[in-house]
Amino acid sequence: QEVSIMAANDEQVAEWKECFELFDKDKDGRLSADELISVMRSLGQVLTASEAAETKTACGGAVDFDSLVKLLKERGPAKTNVASLVSALEVLNPTGAGEFGVGDLKALVTGIGDKLSPEEFDEICRVAGLPDSGTVESKYFAARILNPKAS
Repeated sequence: QEVSIMAANDEQVAEWKECFELFDKDKDGRLSADELISVMRSLGQVLTASEAAETKTACGGAVDFDSLVKLLKERGPAKTNVASLVSALEVLNPTGAGEFGVGDLKALVTGIGDKLSPEEFDEICRVAGLPDSGTVESKYFAARILNPKAS
């Protein structure tokens, strides 16, 4: 089952505007490359530093709200599914047991790439109803992360 993390509709555009305003730290109506990366990540998209720089250049050096909307609509909704997330978690599961150490995942996401803070990781686990330590089954973890409100 595929889960849409981001839908492109009028309600979503209002959410994008709120997110844009939240991350526009200097309130100049334009996003820096770092702000753009943060906005995209908060909307379930992955944007690398080089992609952010290219986007900023393509927008004449400034990413305003209209440019952000255009970018989001061009990229389409971010989608993932349980199987693809379980596959990504295999890096933490070298024995093939179908489970991994939550501490290993925490070390990975707080130490590499677009890092989460330890507090952000703990909050994600709390909201999804997941343990913040010990081991967890990969399929269960993936299902809870993709649908944290499910029982």
